[in-house]
Amino acid sequence: MRCKFYTLKGVQSKLKFLLHDWISAFQQWMKALIHIIMPQYCVICNGLLSPDELGLCTSCLENLPYTNLCGIKGNWFERYCWGQIPVVRASAYLKYLPATDSRIPFVELKYNNRPDIARLLGTMMAKELIDTDFFSTIDYIVPIPLSKERKNQRGYNQSLEIALGISDVTHIPIREDLVVRKISNETQTHLTSEQRRENVKGIFEYIGHDVVDSPHILLVDDIFTTGSTLFSCAKSFENIQNIHFSILVLGVSRQYPYFDTLDNHVDEDALLPLN
Repeated sequence: MRCKFYTLKGVQSKLKFLLHDWISAFQQWMKALIHIIMPQYCVICNGLLSPDELGLCTSCLENLPYTNLCGIKGNWFERYCWGQIPVVRASAYLKYLPATDSRIPFVELKYNNRPDIARLLGTMMAKELIDTDFFSTIDYIVPIPLSKERKNQRGYNQSLEIALGISDVTHIPIREDLVVRKISNETQTHLTSEQRRENVKGIFEYIGHDVVDSPHILLVDDIFTTGSTLFSCAKSFENIQNIHFSILVLGVSRQYPYFDTLDNHVDEDALLPLN
């Protein structure tokens, strides 16, 4: 009979492999137990989620109104940003439809203490783009900041949570230390385009340091309506030489003039800023 001998290194390797299996099995068991004790429900349809679902069920996720831009160069959303700030790339993940159930994730992540929804959708948005060159030259991710008052009231910045989801996939560093919102302006929900532009003038201040030369910054926000807030934030970087921006937003509002355009190759001469 042949005896089988293990070296110390071989024993350690086998134990490590077994330990990994035990930990994985324990995590799955705990996930199932938590699911039984504290069941989670889809924020849209209120259906019971499986242990592997987070925030939204698979069916509701599949039925969200995706823009299908997928980071395509020169898409209609990107073209709208041309001339506003030095934009390299721009993309939006979802259409924001306020009269439909698809608005619910936006309401939950912004007003109802569901930062997990923001991070989940940020992760999904980044996974859609990770195999393109959208992120290839970006140095930092900068979420649009909230004022201290609004952040204290809400408990978190939903744009930061979206950015965290993006960073989880891309491993691009997030820089919250570059710009602050120094003025707590009134909500823009019921303002006209012109009123929005006036409402956000001078509300951001650049306070950064230790920035690479000719930086490429990814600005992240939850909903893009006219872009007034996002563009105002970008303009606070105006003293940084050779700076460029890319833009990634979770939702784009119907107020955007080419919201319902299916053809990404819109006539450039027709793409004028909103009045």
